[in-house]
Amino acid sequence: MLFRSNGMTNAAVPGDIAAQTKTVLDNGAAVLKQAGLSYNDVVSARVYLADAATFQAMNAAYRPYFGDVPPARLTVMAGLPGAEYAVEVSMIAVKDASRTAITTPNADGSAGRPNPNLSSAIRVGNTLYISGTIGNTPAARGDLRGQSTEILNRVDRTLKAAGFAKADIVDATVFMADMTKFGDMNDVYRAWFGGAFPARATVGIGPVGDDILLEMMFVAVK
Repeated sequence: MLFRSNGMTNAAVPGDIAAQTKTVLDNGAAVLKQAGLSYNDVVSARVYLADAATFQAMNAAYRPYFGDVPPARLTVMAGLPGAEYAVEVSMIAVKDASRTAITTPNADGSAGRPNPNLSSAIRVGNTLYISGTIGNTPAARGDLRGQSTEILNRVDRTLKAAGFAKADIVDATVFMADMTKFGDMNDVYRAWFGGAFPARATVGIGPVGDDILLEMMFVAVK
C-alpha cells in the first residue's frame, strides 16, 4: 500500500506534518479494513519525509496507530511529488497470528531497548522483516565503512535473535546520502555476505539525521 494524499479525491492534504500523517494513516486504515486487515497486521513500513525537521512530529502522529507492537520501519528524506506534500508512507500487511516483534540485542548480548516507533524486526511465519538499520556510533562518526560494518553487525544480532541467519536474507535496500562512496559500502557489504548475495537496490536517498551516512533494510525467508 502507498499513501500520500486524500483517499477520496487524490488531492494533496493541507496542513502540517501531523495533519498529513494522520490523514495518510486514516486512509491506510480504511484500505486495510476493506481487505479484512488492520494496523495489527502491518509488518513493514517506509516513511518518506520532505523535511528532516518534521521527523519527531511525524513520529508523534504515527505512534498511536500501532500500539505496543509497531511494524519494522525505515524513515528517509526524499523528493515528493510537490511542495505541498510533507510525507508519504508505504506499508506491507500480512494476516498471520504468528506475528512476533524482535528487539535487537546489544553487542554484549544483553537485551536491547524496544523503540516506541518501530520494531527492530517483525517475524511472520517463515519471513522476517527487518527495520531500516543505522550504524552511527561515536566511533563511526563520518566513517561510511565503519557505519556499514556496525549496521551489518546489528542486523546479524537481529537475525540470530529471530532464529535466522544472513544466508536467509533474500532482499536488501541500501539508502545512501552520498553515492560517491558506493564502493566503500559495497566492499563491506560483499565481505559480510561472502557470496550468494540477496537481490538489492541501492539508492541515493539520505537517512534522517546529520551523522547517519546510510541505512539498510532487509527481508529474510527461511
